[in-house]
Amino acid sequence: ALSLALSGAILATFVRYVWHYIAGVIFWASYAPKGMSATLYSLSVNGTAGLLTLFFVVISIIILVISYPSFFLPKK
Repeated sequence: ALSLALSGAILATFVRYVWHYIAGVIFWASYAPKGMSATLYSLSVNGTAGLLTLFFVVISIIILVISYPSFFLPKK
């Protein structure tokens, strides 16, 4: 149960990161500091946010699996 939940969290965070990265390059490029490319700016800003999101989601899933294991098991 834990590996499935963590796999889902990693996949969801990665997909979210990809879309936020693309949006950062297209829409938020003007906010990049002078001399920094839009791709590097989006990579750093969204990469940091994505890693922090993944960290907290993984911690939350581990706590939930330990506290409420029946929540992750199929009903018979």
